[in-house]
Amino acid sequence: MMISKKRPIICIAVFLLMFLTVISLPNKASASSKDFVIQGNNLVAYKGKSSTVTIPKNVKTIVGLAFYRNPYVKKVIIPDSVKIIDEAAFLYCYDLHTVKLGKSVTKIEKDALYSIFELKSIEIPSSVKTIEEGVFDELLNRDFTIIGKKGSAAEKYAKTYGFKFKSK
Repeated sequence: MMISKKRPIICIAVFLLMFLTVISLPNKASASSKDFVIQGNNLVAYKGKSSTVTIPKNVKTIVGLAFYRNPYVKKVIIPDSVKIIDEAAFLYCYDLHTVKLGKSVTKIEKDALYSIFELKSIEIPSSVKTIEEGVFDELLNRDFTIIGKKGSAAEKYAKTYGFKFKSK
């Protein structure tokens, strides 16, 4: 039985095409419940690889280091159930570019969004009464803008630490 000389080349080409397709697939779009480590009402850790993460609605606090150095997360949606974003919760999430805060967040602790290189802006609801020092330290985006209501903690923080502020 004679094997065509083209057959091995075609097999290699098909294998390479399949391999390249698999490695170029994007991260799954959103997180599943098994990706979260929750104790009581506290989000202790996120172990997933999704690019968009919606925090579960039973969470009241995002604990410090919950997203520490997660290279996959690009967008986080925080529901109205969350009251506190703890110290260093999103520390070194370099590719995080969008954070949508729920309307019930009252406190953003020190270094919560430290060293987030891609963050362009954040809308801080008027429910936030405390924004601790260093929340947005080490941002590389020089056009970073804090959006909030005039006279809010968001405006005060922006003015105190030299960030652009946009009134909504």
